[in-house]
Amino acid sequence: IMIQQPGGRFIRMEQPALWKDSMWEAVDAIWDLAGCASLVLEELLTDDFPEAQMAEVLAHIRDWIEREIHFVDHPLFSQTKPAERLMTLRPASLDATEAPVKNEPGLAFVAGMVTAPLLTQAEESYLFQQMNFLKFRAEQARRKLCLNQPDLSLVDRIEADLRESTEVRNRIVRSNLRLVVALARKFSLSIDQMSELIGEATVPLIRAVELFDISLGNRFSTYATWAVRNHMVRCMSRRQAAPDHVEIKD
Repeated sequence: IMIQQPGGRFIRMEQPALWKDSMWEAVDAIWDLAGCASLVLEELLTDDFPEAQMAEVLAHIRDWIEREIHFVDHPLFSQTKPAERLMTLRPASLDATEAPVKNEPGLAFVAGMVTAPLLTQAEESYLFQQMNFLKFRAEQARRKLCLNQPDLSLVDRIEADLRESTEVRNRIVRSNLRLVVALARKFSLSIDQMSELIGEATVPLIRAVELFDISLGNRFSTYATWAVRNHMVRCMSRRQAAPDHVEIKD
């Protein structure tokens, strides 16, 4: 297996030292050991490469070919060098160490959920654009995949962009959990009921983050409040309508 180091020099590593049952485990092990910028699997398409493992590679690529990556489009994505333009919009405050947030009275049992500070409008706009641009870029790369010319480096870039996109999404979600807690307090008659509503409302909050269109100029809290509140109302209605001996499953 030939490995290209960041400086461009190639080194050769023998298979026996690293080969595992799964080709993907082997690639991960090589990557971790060498810290490489890129991999060249010299023997990928030779007779020495096990047919079963080659079939696994092609199946993985086929999965990506058949899986469309959904994103919310933005005018920025169609501009020249959108990644560079997006970086110029990044607020410096996002790189600052997050200061502790004072917990609201009565929320001690969910203190760990509401520690992330609220996002400013500029931070919110940038993070939504970044999240969707990463998915947009992954989708563009996915459309280049071809079973006749399998490109593992392209798959790596797709998966790296989607991992980063998920991290950005989770940051937006954490910054808006306070909204979920506030609505749950409004609809709850007990601590147990409040805890249950918070758990149920987290999924629609995540979904709202994925569907929100920041290019329309609205704040996310307006859209998220509508989505989360409607979900809570439906949950409460189902519980009130069901007999006491019937277990409700959402």
